[in-house]
Amino acid sequence: MTGMSTSCFLRHAIEAAFPRFIASLAFHRTMQGLSSSSCPSQNELHLTYNLSHAIQPVKEDLLTIKLVFLPDTRQLATVDLSGPAVEGGDFRELIDTYLQSNDVHGLISAILARARRS
Repeated sequence: MTGMSTSCFLRHAIEAAFPRFIASLAFHRTMQGLSSSSCPSQNELHLTYNLSHAIQPVKEDLLTIKLVFLPDTRQLATVDLSGPAVEGGDFRELIDTYLQSNDVHGLISAILARARRS
């Protein structure tokens, strides 16, 4: 791997092996306004969305959804929201409804829809 970092090599390997996944992720980024994502731990996922779909979003247009799963499962344990769009908003009942059904996709769609209406 001369001249190529491990992370760069891995990214190219994933893109070559999973073109549908990469296309699906790109589509989701475009349609939902996914600005960034990170995995700070094995059971935690942070997703930051651009609520305005602007090319260069301002801080007021960003919403971060932190999803925490029970270890070694796909069961959603907690959800935290941060960003100006959710300050003062009551999202707890909405989150609790989707936590009970473990519907991550529905949860994200409902949060984004409510935040964009605000």
